[in-house]
Amino acid sequence: MKTKTLISRIYERFGLRGSVDGARIASGFDAKVPTPVRVRIGSVLLSAFFVCVIVLLIASAFMAFFPDNRFGITFRRVIPVPVAFVGGDMIFYHEIDKNRNSIRRFYESQFDVLAQRGFRVDFDTIEGKKRLIVREKDVVNKLIEDRIILTLAQEKGVEITPEDVQKSVQNAIDQDGGSEEMLVNHLQSLYGWSIDEFSKNIVTPSLYRDALEAVFIKERDTKNAKNTIELAEALLKKNTPFEDVAEEYSEGDSRKQGGDLGWVTADILVPELRDSIEKQTLNVSGPIIESSLGYHIVVVSDRKEEGGKVMARVRQIFTRKPSFPQWLSDEKQKKTVWIVSRRYKWESTTGNVIFRDESLQEFERRSLEKSDGDPSMIFSLHEEASTFNEQYFCIAKFV
Repeated sequence: MKTKTLISRIYERFGLRGSVDGARIASGFDAKVPTPVRVRIGSVLLSAFFVCVIVLLIASAFMAFFPDNRFGITFRRVIPVPVAFVGGDMIFYHEIDKNRNSIRRFYESQFDVLAQRGFRVDFDTIEGKKRLIVREKDVVNKLIEDRIILTLAQEKGVEITPEDVQKSVQNAIDQDGGSEEMLVNHLQSLYGWSIDEFSKNIVTPSLYRDALEAVFIKERDTKNAKNTIELAEALLKKNTPFEDVAEEYSEGDSRKQGGDLGWVTADILVPELRDSIEKQTLNVSGPIIESSLGYHIVVVSDRKEEGGKVMARVRQIFTRKPSFPQWLSDEKQKKTVWIVSRRYKWESTTGNVIFRDESLQEFERRSLEKSDGDPSMIFSLHEEASTFNEQYFCIAKFV
């Protein structure tokens, strides 16, 4: 009886109810004792789970310090290993690998075209490999920004439907000659992408960004910018020198030169200012002009024709509306981002990923300064994008 009581207590301790050797448990219900086989299966499954977790942690730690090791590269192709945590979301190594490989594929597929333009691309040299690492960092930044934009858009009630994505894909097909097969061939040859990957990597993030920017523009407060430009206008009407008002109230870079923009052509200005450049009375302050950027007061002091184009000597007072890029940067700085890889770190003061290694930071800085003639180190080609592949690669901020 003592044995039965002891076993009964053991069963009660673990919340089990049943009979052992015909004895009844204090619960008053009969049940079969779980068989040893079931216990072993549960133990094996639990042990396997912990082994997988331990292996994943070890692999993550290994790749954090040795991201270019062959074992790590092979392992992360099979197992999704996180490289960064963005709030409750994760960015995986295989995402970065695929996008980095797409960058390389694009440049190498365009080798002859780029060479004709005087550009050079070689990722096999020591410096070329470092340049590819810099581009990889840009990929990490873009993936983090995409996740943050998605979160912000959802908080604003923005929803992008599959129909929206399909419509944009169809627009891309139309731009590429109207043939889906042609688009598929271009995506595959240039980036190694399928239509679905194109939709995921380019179309969907772009739609969310555009939609979020539209909400921001609708909601932004422009009162301060408008009040400031009206104050500047009132001073000009009191014959205060334009240069003095510009230095005091203008927010453009030209404020240090009294608002002087120098000689400009209309096509380099925002559309709202082009008529003023061509038609405004010389040496007379024009009315307040509202543009997508902010508010302007323009003075045209002279005009001339050069190279078949009309040029104007322009001064302006400019007050800036809150901009989407600045707002997005501020929002990124508020987000919690944890980088697993030891190659990078999150700089919360700028809302960007930077290199931990100061020598790589210096290499990136020097390479950007000497980027002329090396398209692998700039976001867009020097010439205006005119082909489908250049346009969509620029959208991705990969070029």
